[in-house]
Amino acid sequence: MVFEELQKRVLSSPSFTRVFERIDIGGSFTLSGLEGALLSIFLVGVVKEKKRKVLFILPDEDISYWEELYPQLGSSLLVFPPWGTYPYEHKLPALHRMALRLRSLALLDHSNSTGQLILATPRAIMEPTYPKKSLDSYSVTLRCGDEVPIEELKSMLLNLGYSNAGVVEFLGDFSSRGGVVDFFSCAHDDPIRVEFFGDTIESIRTFSAMTQRSLEKIDSARILPVHEFVRDFWFANLENSDPLEKSIIPGLKEKFKQSCIEELFARIQIDREFPGFNWFSFLFYPTPASLFDHLPSDTLIITGSLDELKREFEAYIAEAENYYKLEDRTSLPYPHPEDIYINGEKLLLEIERFQKIELVEGGEGELRVNGKSAPYLPQDSYLLKSEIESRKAKGERIYLGLRTKTRLDTLEEAYPDIPAFVTRFRSGFELPEIGISLLVSPPFKRSVLTALPRPFKEGNADYYSLTLEKGDLVIHSDYGLGKFIGLETIEADGKLTECLILEYADKEKLFVPVEDFHKVSKYLGGKEDVKLASLKKMTFRKVRERARERIREYAGELLQLYILRKSMKGFSFKEDSGLLEEFIEAFPYEETEDQAKCWQEIKRDMESYVPMDRLVTGEVGFGKTEMAMRAAFKAVLCKKQVAVLAPTTVLANQHYQTFSERFKNYPVNIELISRVRTPGEQKEILKRLAEGKIDIVIGTHRLLSQDVKFHDLGLLIIDEEQKFGVAQKEKLKMWQQGVDVLTITATPIPRTLYFSLGGVRDLSIINSPPEGRKPIYTEIVEFKPEVIVEAIRRELERDGQVYFLHNRVQSINQMKHFLENLMPDVSIGVAHGQMKPAELQDVMERFIDREFDVLVTTTIIEAGTDIPNVNTLIVNRADKFGLAQLYQLRGRVGRSDKQAYAYFLIPPYKTLPKKVRARLKAIMEYSELGSSFQLALRDLEIRGAGNILGEEQHGFIDEIGLDLYIRFLREAVNELQRTTYEPIVPVPFEVDFSLGIPKEYIPDFELRLEFYRRAYLADSLKRLENLREEMIDRFGKLPEMTELMFIYLRMRIIASSIPIERIGIRSSKIRIIFKKGFSPGWYRLQQFLSPYGLPVRVEPSVPAEISIDTLESEPRKVLEFLERLLYDLKDNIIDENLLSARLEERDGSF
Repeated sequence: MVFEELQKRVLSSPSFTRVFERIDIGGSFTLSGLEGALLSIFLVGVVKEKKRKVLFILPDEDISYWEELYPQLGSSLLVFPPWGTYPYEHKLPALHRMALRLRSLALLDHSNSTGQLILATPRAIMEPTYPKKSLDSYSVTLRCGDEVPIEELKSMLLNLGYSNAGVVEFLGDFSSRGGVVDFFSCAHDDPIRVEFFGDTIESIRTFSAMTQRSLEKIDSARILPVHEFVRDFWFANLENSDPLEKSIIPGLKEKFKQSCIEELFARIQIDREFPGFNWFSFLFYPTPASLFDHLPSDTLIITGSLDELKREFEAYIAEAENYYKLEDRTSLPYPHPEDIYINGEKLLLEIERFQKIELVEGGEGELRVNGKSAPYLPQDSYLLKSEIESRKAKGERIYLGLRTKTRLDTLEEAYPDIPAFVTRFRSGFELPEIGISLLVSPPFKRSVLTALPRPFKEGNADYYSLTLEKGDLVIHSDYGLGKFIGLETIEADGKLTECLILEYADKEKLFVPVEDFHKVSKYLGGKEDVKLASLKKMTFRKVRERARERIREYAGELLQLYILRKSMKGFSFKEDSGLLEEFIEAFPYEETEDQAKCWQEIKRDMESYVPMDRLVTGEVGFGKTEMAMRAAFKAVLCKKQVAVLAPTTVLANQHYQTFSERFKNYPVNIELISRVRTPGEQKEILKRLAEGKIDIVIGTHRLLSQDVKFHDLGLLIIDEEQKFGVAQKEKLKMWQQGVDVLTITATPIPRTLYFSLGGVRDLSIINSPPEGRKPIYTEIVEFKPEVIVEAIRRELERDGQVYFLHNRVQSINQMKHFLENLMPDVSIGVAHGQMKPAELQDVMERFIDREFDVLVTTTIIEAGTDIPNVNTLIVNRADKFGLAQLYQLRGRVGRSDKQAYAYFLIPPYKTLPKKVRARLKAIMEYSELGSSFQLALRDLEIRGAGNILGEEQHGFIDEIGLDLYIRFLREAVNELQRTTYEPIVPVPFEVDFSLGIPKEYIPDFELRLEFYRRAYLADSLKRLENLREEMIDRFGKLPEMTELMFIYLRMRIIASSIPIERIGIRSSKIRIIFKKGFSPGWYRLQQFLSPYGLPVRVEPSVPAEISIDTLESEPRKVLEFLERLLYDLKDNIIDENLLSARLEERDGSF
């Protein structure tokens, strides 16, 4: 291996040999000359060669340094990050961060058998953690064969901070189902499933948080606390005690007012984990411990300058004291920073207890490694060749470190004699004493403060999940609009059947057996107040059929362009060239999996002769613009022009700046046409565009004017299509004939979204966030001056800027004066869409240059403004905005390494309409990164989808619901495309015995309903068996009635591929009625059935039917006989041509 060869040469050099000898002797010393990757190679050598425990205190808060070391150290690398919150912030540190801290402490090996490296930052070691004895007492190891009462295990998990969840997907979740307990401990990469027999642990398995299926059996599992503020540690014996007793909380009464203490305990009684509770936990701790209390005594500490480390400690305490002064200490007993953080002087004394190496600059160390820094590997192929030849001429042994495998392959082909490898080293080095050098690619840009390892494989919400909850409106395909009010088991004809209960007009109830679940869908419509259908009048079927016919007609008109595009022959762009690969390699960020997949889909579309019509959706900052620029570069290389259409002048200018920067090293002519250009400039641009002298033109709706002519347009990129008006969209349709179209959006509007799902447009979803991005902390609060002041002060305290959105131009200056009166020392600017273009541009540039601390603005910032220093957004009257708008606005912050905040100001919450409250609740629910797709679906639920095919269709969506509407639309589209669409229609199948999922087996109502849904909508034997295996895996052995349900469903699927009208089972007898038009022949059926030797009756009527007595008394044996009979019918009676297409497995999830 190339790296191993390089490492061996470096570590065996004379200067490194001296350093290792000195380490063996013992004692502390200073060291200099570890330039570039030499430091990483040294650390790896100490851990792997010397098998030492090493604590490396990073010189700053750049915890992402772990990436350089992980490929070589793997599980021997432990990361101890800071909490990642500012002092006294009203929220817990991210569970992922605390999990890494606790995991590092728990996995420290106190034997001398293995080396380990712990990475920590100055802030991380100042932040307290558990004493070692306390952590050991909280850490529990479960082993196969152990006797552990399930209730005792559940109580333990709750006390350690775990949350009882229906499904375990995330760190700190646990669930219990009969004899199975799932939990996600930070001691493991995957969640753990423990299966019991009585109180004995029978098996322990890891499982996937995404699929919920088991992965592998393990002998033991370790439970660690969820975070560093475990509840029973500081709430013990508090509930029934006087909080002012010294014996409970020593010194608390002397430090704080009685009213503050009582308010704290009142909050604790309501919610033990109220926002910010972690800061008060230090009032209840015994003396908290530091990381040093957990280190083995022979640990080697490596740190930068101790003087610089001391300054870091002092700066952090000073920052904490500033935040402390901002808190309202008259209502709650906030502890002083000195009562929270480990004292800097104490930490420096702790370091002196261990052998240490202090890294110093220049040649001032007691020992020196004669390393030098090396320049980055040139991206330009000519400059790269020159650099390599120059070094070869000096007799150097050159190594190349590349970021990607693609780049590695390219350079290995060009320079086969130069050893190269893929690495995360950020900088190279020269080591003249042995004549070698390492040149590496420039590092990816990233949010360094948040680029943490993510060993925990957590789950993710299903994009398309629209599960039912009690109270939801639903559409029954036969009876229309009702309300879902629950599940109920009823007894009829001696058997138990679980039914969905739907309520209709006049409190009428409809009991829908779960086998008819496919007829029920969640209602997503456009009306504010809808009326439930009447079961007495039964008018819904006429409404449904009228809607189906009109949708078919209207879809034909509206979808003509989409269908036409698929049948047209467009331009086939060439496959990627070396120049395009170089362009992609120059992308300064690490490519995510979703970005790579999206690019492959765009590339495939562009290289096809069918014109591309692809929608790319993803959150702000997830890489949509990069995908567009790659597509543009590919088009330009093929001598085609590109048009980029943006809805606002601000966004068009932003794109112009972004494209110009990205293409600056290539001979590509890019121009901007919008209101900021003078008429003369516009005329000149249009002239050059028509002559083919401009490769990429970026603009607003000005591009849609009659005087805009292209020489050879090949690609149209549309950003936020929903922002354009009807007339502008009509002009776009004229443009799109035969041209590749790429649409990018952060929140798909319902029309765009469901066209995509309906198969009319191709969809790419970039759902994985870039490395290091944090979710935006979102808070909905009533309008109060003190809330505004605190939010702005906190942002300015960390040297940031603020957007204050006030969406009324008439009163925007009044709002500016209001804020100036609140904070006279804060500089405030104003920007809105009614300003002259040049004036608006000037204000935005001054804000970017930080002449203003706060920008009072309108929704003009909604589309595309990208200012990384703005990380707090305050939206006034957030109740006046739609969900998609709130989501877009929130995306204006959070573009840097800092935690971003969004405050939505509202009138008193109780005064808001129900739909507004639902909208605000949704924006809180979907605050995680990658939630835009789920948010679009939620948006449909709240404000309806009346515009999916235009206003004319609004009434039909209201009447039949969006799900049924989409089903009819899909039928129309497939009909227009002349494709077949044959959903499996379940064969009516009556039995006289009970089948289903008992409540005792899956107690959780919503989870049981979800499994019913998946079981009864399964359309293949493979899916059904996979679901059966999943249930056994997750919940244990199937009850008999659930086994019968799966056999029953298997029979339904088999029967659906045979011309059978219906099946009935009564006791031991089976009756099968065939469909009209199917005539297997009486004599042929008699011959077929005679070998069974059972009582049989064949009716030669039309339709044909057979009856057979199995002489079996057990339902399972009757069903198993029926299965054999159906397969025999399929193989011996039914024409194989009727069957082959119906029994094929279908792709996709359900």
